[in-house]
Order: sequence, then C-alpha cells, then structure tokens
Amino acid sequence: MTSFASNIHRVQQVVDAASALDRKVALVGRSMRKNVGIGSQLGHIDLPAGLMIQAREIDDFRDDQLVIISTGSQGEPLSALRRMAYRDHRRCSCTRATPSCSRRRRSPATSAPVNETVDRLYQVGCDVITTRDAPIHASGHGYAEELKLMLNLVKPRYLMPCHGDFKRLKLHGLLGEAVGIDPTAIFHGENGLPLEIDARGARFGQG
Repeated sequence: MTSFASNIHRVQQVVDAASALDRKVALVGRSMRKNVGIGSQLGHIDLPAGLMIQAREIDDFRDDQLVIISTGSQGEPLSALRRMAYRDHRRCSCTRATPSCSRRRRSPATSAPVNETVDRLYQVGCDVITTRDAPIHASGHGYAEELKLMLNLVKPRYLMPCHGDFKRLKLHGLLGEAVGIDPTAIFHGENGLPLEIDARGARFGQG
C-alpha cells in the first residue's frame, strides 16, 4: 500500500486492517518510518505490540502474512515504490510472488511519473489496483466544511490560500469570508510574490 508518509490516519487504517487479518506490517521508505515513528511517540498512531517488523525481515514471511506500507504514491523518483518497480530497492521488490500493489489517485502534475511507475510495476509482474478497479482512493485534502471548521478553530488574522489552481485558491478565500474573515485580510498571491507581515499589518511586498 502506498501513501503520503504524512497521512498518519491512513497508515493507522492499514495497520488496523493488517492486525485484524493477522498480518505483520513493514514500513518502507525513510519518510514513512520517520513520520510513523514521530506519530507513535506523540500518541497519534497505535502500533500493536509485535505487529511491526523491520524491512530486513520481509523475506522471513510469506506474502499472505505481510503488508508493506511504502512511500511513492505520486511516482517520486527516489521513493521506495519507484525503486521497487525498477528492482533497485535493497530490502524488497515487486515480483510475481508479490502481485498486488495499490495506489492513490494521481494529480495532474504527477501523471507522467505515476504512469511510468505503474507501467514498470506491470512489467515486473504486478497487478496494480487503481481507482478504476476498486474504491481504494481516500482524499488527503479537506472538504469545504472541514476547512471552515479549521478557520473557526484557528481564527487567523490573515488568510493566504495556497496549493492549487486559481479556482481553488479563490474558493478557499470565499470560505474565509463565509466564516467572517475581512476580505482585505485575505491575500491571493502568486509564486515569487512575498507577503510581508509585521506590527503594522500584512501586505504584499515586491516580487
């Protein structure tokens, strides 16, 4: 299973499913191990005793006794899944003996690397389960009401929507207005344009 390493809730869901099926879980990918480790220390993820194994122990278990959670859902060049697809990972590989690899929905910016990774997985003998085959995708983005809840909880003095095309940035700004943020305190920027914040307030600087 591939996922963003930062989505601890999704990792918890996979851990719970693996535990229910009496499967061991291996975390593959530096950021995956790091984030889950931090999440465990902070109490944000529950890892049942005896469930987790090290990547070096993967070969000690049959495929039906194991779940591997890896990075690489967006086809990142140095990610664990990408290296497995190219048989360049020192701890584990995708072969005909491990036929099922699932992934999340691609974004427009990552279509090419994701397609290339998927093609490589097929080439080494995997069955790749996508959203066309089963309802496996779970969005990592908040819905409108969740964004409004966050704004109400945080009560920001200023709001600068980011991450997305202009349409989504505009809609995020309108959500801010809907929960009472002054439109003059909502900044729609662009790459390279700095937002300066000091004791006098906030304003765009020189790009």
